[in-house]
Amino acid sequence: MNFFSKNKQMKSASAQVNSPVSSPEDESVAVASSELTVASPNVDRSLGIPEIPMSRLAQKLGIKDLEQNNVSEFFLYSGSINEEEKAFWNSLNDKAIALLKEITAAEELFDNGESTSESVIFSSDMQLETHVARDQMTAYGCIIPPIGGGTNLSFERLKASLDKAGIAFGVDNDLLIELLRSNTVLKIFTIAVGKPARSGEDGKVIELFAREKEISFESDENDLVDYKNLNLLQPIHSGQPICQIIQPVPAENGTNVMGVVLKGREGKTPRLPIGKNIAESEDHTALIATCDGQLKFSGSCFNVEQMIKIDGDVDSSIGNLDVIGSLTVNGCITEGFTVKVTGDIVVRGSVEGAELIADGNIQVFQGMNGSYKGKLTAGKNVSGKYLENCFVTAGGTVKAESIVNSNVVSSDKVIVNSGKGIILGSSVIAFKGIEAKTIGNEQRIPTNVTIGTDPKLYNELQKLKSEVPELSRKSNDNDKNINYLLEQEYLDTKYQQLLDKLKFDQKIFYINLSKKTKRITDIEYELSSGEACQIVASQIYPPVNITIGNTKLTIVNEQRMCRIFKDSGEIVIGTK
Repeated sequence: MNFFSKNKQMKSASAQVNSPVSSPEDESVAVASSELTVASPNVDRSLGIPEIPMSRLAQKLGIKDLEQNNVSEFFLYSGSINEEEKAFWNSLNDKAIALLKEITAAEELFDNGESTSESVIFSSDMQLETHVARDQMTAYGCIIPPIGGGTNLSFERLKASLDKAGIAFGVDNDLLIELLRSNTVLKIFTIAVGKPARSGEDGKVIELFAREKEISFESDENDLVDYKNLNLLQPIHSGQPICQIIQPVPAENGTNVMGVVLKGREGKTPRLPIGKNIAESEDHTALIATCDGQLKFSGSCFNVEQMIKIDGDVDSSIGNLDVIGSLTVNGCITEGFTVKVTGDIVVRGSVEGAELIADGNIQVFQGMNGSYKGKLTAGKNVSGKYLENCFVTAGGTVKAESIVNSNVVSSDKVIVNSGKGIILGSSVIAFKGIEAKTIGNEQRIPTNVTIGTDPKLYNELQKLKSEVPELSRKSNDNDKNINYLLEQEYLDTKYQQLLDKLKFDQKIFYINLSKKTKRITDIEYELSSGEACQIVASQIYPPVNITIGNTKLTIVNEQRMCRIFKDSGEIVIGTK
């Protein structure tokens, strides 16, 4: 005879489990959770306990649902089982064995009539069994219902049980309340989940340029390959990004279910390949060039070189060059190639029929024979041992030991007074004057020299003369519109604003016209006078055509130790 069914003064376990329970606020709510199918290794078969004690306990308590479900479906609150739940399941079976032993002992006493008093009948309050995973990131629970005269637990007492077990973080309070409300018992459920630490992400550098410039051949419209444009250099400008910097992402700390803070690994700051003339941007998102130049990668760093050196010749192995910065060529520049720089060009060898363009100076140590194709164009000075069969334009002074069969234009002076010091068969234009040992030769090769004329000023003059008529036309049209509006008896706000704008524009027209007209007058005077410049030569062989400003003279007789200048509108041949 079972003492649960015989004692009418007792509440049966089945009734206890299925009876309604009050809300957490009334501190009398029941709980539940989970599912598993693992036999306990600690079964005491001498007591007649089956291989799955939890199943036997459920049957003993009169829970009927087990009959319609397999063990796994019944005892798991949700999902499939994992290793930690299996471990918890085994400990729950051990707990069930202990309870079954006490229940069996109480039943035997009751059946033998050794006790009829409720005080000796076995009872147990509702219990919350817990299990913390080995990594302490998950905690599991299972609610054991009250047995015999045991009482239900409130939500607050369940929370106290968790605190006692050390489970302090990530507790699913809503689930606890729901389990108590629905009187869910003998099911394994996840009671708390920790927050994993998130490691930071290492920073990185994204290189926007290749470390080595690859040779690339360009084709023209006829699909002919241009082997001169090899694009060996990588030009770079000040402020231009070279690398993109991705900053490290900070780590995010976590917390396990025991409330212990888990430190995340911080992301590493990337090594920045900062070399010469490279800096980190203010917002730390890029490496930028601090000057104009050529980008090179060496020594594990990017560098911006302002001076490029070519140890050999500029030929088909180097190709055309377009340099931001300055260039030194320790060899020669061969025919057919073009070199452009924003700084200076120094050629320690010679220059053949090539074209050199520099915003700064051009210096050719061994001179140039351009074969009537070579050109030197400098924003500042040009110097070379000899200049033959070439075209030279300089914003500054041109210096050489000889100028033969060449066209030379200087916005400053042309000086040929060292070495042979000869100007022969050439056209030489110098704004501020010419100095030479010899102009012309005994073979009477014609030579043209011009001073007092600046090509830059002449070009500026032509530009101004084309701008002034157009500016005058616009000013006249604007003036007509102003007069028309002034003749009206009434102007609304819109037209009054238009009138004010036209008047303002007219003032700007007058100012610009005045400035441009004055500049034209100044340039014309400067170009026409030429009296501030002179030609100095030790020997002049005819014929030499001389132009000073707008005045011309042809020398038909040999002159020695002469100084030629303009005085009172006439060209004068004086002595040195």
